[in-house]
Amino acid sequence: MNPLLAQFLAESREQLEMTGAGLLAVENNPQDFEQINAVFRAIHTIKGSSGLFDIQPVTLLTHAAEDLLDAVRAQELSLERPMVDLLLDAFDRVSQWLDELERNESLPAELAVEARERGAKLRAFLKDRPAEADAEERPAALVFDNLDWLGQLPEEERAALYRRVAASGEPLVVFRYTPDAQCFFSGEDPFHQVRQIPGLACLNIVPTEPWPPLAELDAYRCALRFEGVACAAREEVAALFRYVPDQICLAEAGPQALAVPIGQRADIPGLNGFVAEALALVDQENWAGLRETVAALLDVCDPDAWVASALRWLPRLLDVEVPDPATTRTLLEALRVQRGPDWLNALTVEESAAVLATARPRTLTAEEQAAFQRVVAEQARILELPVEPDLWLGRIGSICASLGNSLRYAGRDDLLEELEEARETARETRAADALRGLLARLAGEEAAPPAKEASIQKAGRAEEAAAGEKTTIKTLKVDQQKIDRLMDLIGELVVAKNSLPYLAQRAERVYGMRELAREIKEQYGVINRIAQELQGSIMQVRMMPVGQVFQRFPRLVRDLSKKLDKKIELAIEGEDTEADKNIIETLADPLIHILRNSIDHGIEPPEERLARGKPDAGAIRVKAYRDNDSVAIEIVDDGRGIDAAAVRDKAVQRGLLSAEQAEALSEYEAAQLIFAPGLSTAEQVSDISGRGVGMDVVRTSVERVGGTVQVRSQRGIGTELRLTLPLSMAVTHVMAVELDGKLVGVPMDMVVETVRLAPAAIHTIKHREAFMLRDRLVPLVRLRQLLDLAGPETAGGTLAVLVVRIRGENIGVVVDDFREGMEVILKPMDGLLASLRQYAGTALLGDGSVMLVINLKEML
Repeated sequence: MNPLLAQFLAESREQLEMTGAGLLAVENNPQDFEQINAVFRAIHTIKGSSGLFDIQPVTLLTHAAEDLLDAVRAQELSLERPMVDLLLDAFDRVSQWLDELERNESLPAELAVEARERGAKLRAFLKDRPAEADAEERPAALVFDNLDWLGQLPEEERAALYRRVAASGEPLVVFRYTPDAQCFFSGEDPFHQVRQIPGLACLNIVPTEPWPPLAELDAYRCALRFEGVACAAREEVAALFRYVPDQICLAEAGPQALAVPIGQRADIPGLNGFVAEALALVDQENWAGLRETVAALLDVCDPDAWVASALRWLPRLLDVEVPDPATTRTLLEALRVQRGPDWLNALTVEESAAVLATARPRTLTAEEQAAFQRVVAEQARILELPVEPDLWLGRIGSICASLGNSLRYAGRDDLLEELEEARETARETRAADALRGLLARLAGEEAAPPAKEASIQKAGRAEEAAAGEKTTIKTLKVDQQKIDRLMDLIGELVVAKNSLPYLAQRAERVYGMRELAREIKEQYGVINRIAQELQGSIMQVRMMPVGQVFQRFPRLVRDLSKKLDKKIELAIEGEDTEADKNIIETLADPLIHILRNSIDHGIEPPEERLARGKPDAGAIRVKAYRDNDSVAIEIVDDGRGIDAAAVRDKAVQRGLLSAEQAEALSEYEAAQLIFAPGLSTAEQVSDISGRGVGMDVVRTSVERVGGTVQVRSQRGIGTELRLTLPLSMAVTHVMAVELDGKLVGVPMDMVVETVRLAPAAIHTIKHREAFMLRDRLVPLVRLRQLLDLAGPETAGGTLAVLVVRIRGENIGVVVDDFREGMEVILKPMDGLLASLRQYAGTALLGDGSVMLVINLKEML
């Protein structure tokens, strides 16, 4: 994939996640203008960046959303729920398009139709926008000197367009777009910008200056001008160029503006007599006679002559239901002198913001001043970022271009000359002190009146000094595959350093070299410390806050509560709790399953809650925190709770338990049955839940990464689910036990303690073995029997019992003997063995042997 496209996708997804959370925050607090501005900036960034690629649907839809958000932040519209619904739906669709773009590196052209339809729905909210919004502040038209340049467009194209426009009455706009020479350094794409012009009908591209020799050509300097005609309202085209009003000329035109004759000028005998006769026919409105007269002269003219082109246009002007005498007269007068007709005087042309700005200084509103200050601050930040020496001048040009547009918009043309001097000084001296000083002064104007130059300079110096005192935080983005490779290497290092104790033991026992064995052990201690620190550092790099998953929940709760007609208040705690990136990604689907069940099955409708004496709004609390070497996540609701009796009945109906077994279950044990495959107490299956697969998926996903999930519920009070997951999946701590002369590993997070029992301490209860441990009865199983191995299990007349905790209950596992705990790199089973869930995987030991790590949860 194109690296630039990959970066765009990653950054756009981040922006979309932020916009969703921001919109929900603004919906709850409409006066949070900072959030409104943040959402607008995010969408503006996506729209601007999408212009670098041929992804018109994304550009069109984000453009419409940007216009709507612009009206909201200008307080011309209030953000209401229907508006938020449409915006969220639009952003979801953009996210889907980004996924498709990642798969195919392109988007189907037909999606542009959908984008326009969705954009029209968003812009429908703008109908109530004040009409005077753009009239003086941001019109985008300059005065045309003439329209002779239209003659450079092919005559047949203009003729076809004339017939179409004259018949349909469509609006017509002529434009001339001259991009800034340094536009590429500002992230602008003039070609893409022109392609976005609605109703683009004719286009001509010409150089703004003679082309230099190829060896001297600067490929990064734009030296083109775009001229053409569009069938669209002037306001639509003006909106597209509203951020570069000084680069665009626009004029509304009638179809006659396309009648620009072309060709060689030559003396035509009798031309003046023809014009006089034709004007008389116009006065008489004898259009048939005029047609005959024109046809007669056209037959004897050179087809390539200017006069012939003008004569061909006359019948076209007459080919309407009611010909316009004034229009016909204008073309005939032009024919007399063989000079292009002056259609300009008949056109409605408005002055642009740039012209208005030079005529009088602007007074910015508080919102505009804040936006201007943000531009200044952003350019100052960009100026201080590290950059390759070869790209430094390009960055200076980009900053000056952006700052120049902002100064013109703010009516500060008095500073344009100083800005240009700062640019030239930077180019000559390779130092940006002058530009830095100008930015600092402009930043100081936020709190100081422009007239007080001394105070402005003082504020600028103070801000510059404060900026120098701040600690620079540098962020380096690294491909995850590189981090994963480092983790693999650290895993190999752990295995390699584990071989040193074996080597020391061999040196002492086999070769009798006790001193060498001691030195090896000392070096092992040093290498072990370094390896642990290195492992910890890389794990920190992979750590992510669980808030990356939690930020999806407000939108989910909002949409489902609206769909189910429930009132729900969501509280989130501990978003900053960190865990390994792979663990965080594994969490997403299980947590969403739990939240959907809580909303659908747990929280009651408002009328039912009120009848039970509860507030009409249900409460769901999601909390994350560190629990030793694990991450614990609790999801608690105050809903109706789990009906243990109904769960027992469903379990019996599904054949999961007998009626006797079901009756023997405690309330807690019955609640755990919700994790059984296919079990659901829902009376109806909906698109939200009720199929009996969600909670089974939750447990399977959590246990696959070495975690646990528990549920506690009280009927009528609420339900609490607790997920416990390891901080990292990179290195696994295991307890090694001996079995049939071989080592077997048991994950350390399951181990509670080890005990040795005399055979007489074991009791048989209902055909099952158990023993007493601190006044509690603990079930006992034998690992040899589980693995179908024969032979004795005693070690010195006693039984070695490993006490493990599985799903909240202690169980004793009889093994041959205990060995030490160790850190291993767990490799999953491959091939046919991958389907055996009783085995967690294998690990390579320091002496080169392979240890099998068992999954007692599946075995028991």
